[in-house]
Amino acid sequence: MSELRFPEYDPEICAYCGACVAVCPALALDLKEKRIVFNKEKCRQCLACTKICPVGALK
Repeated sequence: MSELRFPEYDPEICAYCGACVAVCPALALDLKEKRIVFNKEKCRQCLACTKICPVGALK
């Protein structure tokens, strides 16, 4: 059985551009008050957010 892989978020380098929120097919990310809010229950582990992040804040 494979281990679930959720993105890790680094607020120190996040540009708060919202690209990850826009690309998430599961609507598992939200941008609220200069921080990314992540819902693991909605996440499908597609990692699209990590691929689109222009500054590498999601890994």
